Amino acid sequence: MAMPKQLEKSYLSGKVAPRIRWGSGGDFTRCVKQANKHGIGGKSKGMCARLHKRATGVWPGDKRNLKSTQGRRKR
Repeated sequence: MAMPKQLEKSYLSGKVAPRIRWGSGGDFTRCVKQANKHGIGGKSKGMCARLHKRATGVWPGDKRNLKSTQGRRKR
């Protein structure tokens, strides 16, 4: 199931985008949480991975993505 274009636009540049804060640490996790709130269900991680790639230019977990998480405290 593909994400409806209107919802995709909301995630990338609309009302949901500020909640996700693409390009900052934890953006993928925040996307998955938002997707689950919208009833996306079991496809939320795959959809958020694709949205992450479109929003930031790199896949989540990619070593080039690590610069956004530098400076965070390790637990």
